[in-house]
Amino acid sequence: MANEPFPGAILTTAGQELRGRPTALLPWTTRLRHWLVTQPATAAATVAIAFAAGWGLPFLLRRLVRFVFQRRTDPDFAGHPRAPHGSFLATAAVCVASFSAVITGPSFRLFDAESFGQFYDYQMASLLAGRLDVPEAALSSESFLHDGKFYGYFGPTPALLRLPFALAGLGFGRLSRLYMVLYYAGALIAAYALLIQASRWLSRRPTWPGRGSVVVLVGSAGLGSTLFFLGSRAYIYHEAILCGVLFALWSASASLRWLAEPTRHRWWLLALAGGVLSVHSRPPTGLFALGVLGLTAAALLVRSWQDGRRTTGGDPENLPARECLRWPLPAAVGLLAIGGVLSFNVLSYLKFRSFEGAQLRYHVQYHAERLAVTEGRNFHVANVPFGLANYFWRPGLLVRPTFPYVYIDGCDPAGFPGCRIDLAEKTLGLPYAMPALVLLSGFAVVTAVFRWPAARLPTGILVAGVLPMTLALLAAIAVSQRYTGDFVPFLVATGAFGVAALDAWVPAARRNLFGLASVLSVAGMLLTFAITLHYQGEGVWGVPDATRARYLALRHHADHFLGFSSP
Repeated sequence: MANEPFPGAILTTAGQELRGRPTALLPWTTRLRHWLVTQPATAAATVAIAFAAGWGLPFLLRRLVRFVFQRRTDPDFAGHPRAPHGSFLATAAVCVASFSAVITGPSFRLFDAESFGQFYDYQMASLLAGRLDVPEAALSSESFLHDGKFYGYFGPTPALLRLPFALAGLGFGRLSRLYMVLYYAGALIAAYALLIQASRWLSRRPTWPGRGSVVVLVGSAGLGSTLFFLGSRAYIYHEAILCGVLFALWSASASLRWLAEPTRHRWWLLALAGGVLSVHSRPPTGLFALGVLGLTAAALLVRSWQDGRRTTGGDPENLPARECLRWPLPAAVGLLAIGGVLSFNVLSYLKFRSFEGAQLRYHVQYHAERLAVTEGRNFHVANVPFGLANYFWRPGLLVRPTFPYVYIDGCDPAGFPGCRIDLAEKTLGLPYAMPALVLLSGFAVVTAVFRWPAARLPTGILVAGVLPMTLALLAAIAVSQRYTGDFVPFLVATGAFGVAALDAWVPAARRNLFGLASVLSVAGMLLTFAITLHYQGEGVWGVPDATRARYLALRHHADHFLGFSSP
């Protein structure tokens, strides 16, 4: 009885129902004094950030307004004649080595078994046998039981990529680390490819991005984003997201190539394939990728219609036969993109005889009481305010005098009446978890709207493409730090245009903005490193005891060196 939730309501003396924490009844001055006394480091950091923002933001806004409204024609810049492959390889090598060290803890043994990391091996074996169900041991407490068979809600893409090992009978249950490192490296290559595309799109010539731009974008994506955080644990939750991010990035890259070269049909084929593979690894990233492809097809359809009207003087009957053949292709690709999204629901029907994605009533952990909290549904509009607070504006940071000194605090759903949240893990909002990528993405959008007409179409497609995915994540019944990884394809793709646009600024403004992006990139790396180590050392289950012991030893040595006392 002592652990049962209180079923009634607590009323104030005024007859109002108390919601959230009891501290809401205290005067704001009392709460402020309590905060200053109990969290002095957090208070000092908040004051410092507020002072820096109060001094720096007006300066940056003045510079931005002056630049934005200076002229509205596309600026002309020469770009860089030499390929920065060396800068990319050096940056990527540091990123991959760091990621490999964290994910292996740091033994660099990529073929070691991980707890809860063998589902995809079981799934590949079942697919080779012509089945979608898996043995109960493949998922244990995360399985769905339907008609006496066990299924997983994880898509088959990572399993299909294990086909060579499955046919050779090698590595069963010992491949998660290896594949996650490969996905991570592939995502960095995709980020570099997107930066090259953005530079050439904006300059309208076969130029190259600058070396500093490569280091900032690739370094921010590799070490200052959720991609690195996913290396805290090699299990199927993180592998699914990392695989989805990889294919979403390459799909978005191919869609933008098709937008630039509409006659090269291989680009839309690659974009479609990447989007489908992404949606069957991690549905939100696949929804973004296929949304970008569908919007690209719509843009090319409108462009074909406009070209046809110019060619015929407005009379469609005079349109040449070759021009007529161009019209159906974008429409067909758009329909294929929609079909790619719906293929996820088709697969769900084959498992559960229902087109709804994850049937919670079949999940072995969901009893009647737990289902009642969310009404058995995966999405609720009432969750949107809570999702916005978690992913976008609540800092959710704590500063403590013990290693790694910065912690995720998260947001309490109890403060959002009416929301139906099943899982609320501590989450750090995007502006704080990935500050450099958010800055560059915002700069790309502002520049496209006010300054650089050539960037409006690709940037607009990327922004519109991320909206359905964003709405789904905001309305979902679960929030988690790993889910911020779903935004990485959008942030990297738009961030590439933001970095490329810096080359058009006057030297003084370019130095200031590039310096700000560099500072935020380093800050994001340090913060990501801190929360990744803490999550691996104390926050997630299944980590080897040796890894936890190394984390505790590192904490002891760091605190002792700085004169703090470890807990």
